Amino acid sequence: MDVIYNAIDVSKHQGKINWEAVKNAGVTHAMLRAGYGRYKNQVDPQFERNSAECERLGIQYGVYWYSYCLLYTSPSPRDRSLSR
Repeated sequence: MDVIYNAIDVSKHQGKINWEAVKNAGVTHAMLRAGYGRYKNQVDPQFERNSAECERLGIQYGVYWYSYCLLYTSPSPRDRSLSR
């Protein structure tokens, strides 16, 4: 059985989201960016609001922290397996 969810991925780049409209459009799941980088002060400024709105409206959500490599010297075995 195939399961397909109507989901979105959001961060500060989408601005202040109208979550009622999102739910009314049929979105049932969301991925929320909690922040980025390596410092605690790099929290996404919309994260708290986005998570609270998902909770309030019963939209299931996951959370991620966007990270990036500052110095890349050589691929690890894990990196090589992901690039295949």
